[in-house]
Amino acid sequence: NGWCMQLTDGQVIFFDSEDQCVPLGPILETDAENFFAFLENVAASNSGYAESIRRFPKALLLKHIFHTSFSGYWPERALGWLAVDKAIQPLFKDELEKFIQNKVMPQGARQKAKRIIQNFSSS
Repeated sequence: NGWCMQLTDGQVIFFDSEDQCVPLGPILETDAENFFAFLENVAASNSGYAESIRRFPKALLLKHIFHTSFSGYWPERALGWLAVDKAIQPLFKDELEKFIQNKVMPQGARQKAKRIIQNFSSS
């Protein structure tokens, strides 16, 4: 009934909250469009699980990254994913505004966050 991961000890982690999304972070290394095209192909060939496959917890993962990262590496990847999904961008207004003000984060990433806000604010 959702995305989860079974650990080697048999424990199952459900990705149903931000703090549970820690193991998903490395997925941000992949191209978002390719990743979701892959999921769509998997969903198309597994009709019984298609709805669950399509409900990948992207928003939770991205929120986790913005709320917990102390360097620019993972937020820059999260911004890349967020840039290609205009539908969820407004959900990240608070995170992006805080990110823009955080001088620890790379200037280019802060500018990208500002452009994302400007794009959905002007729509």
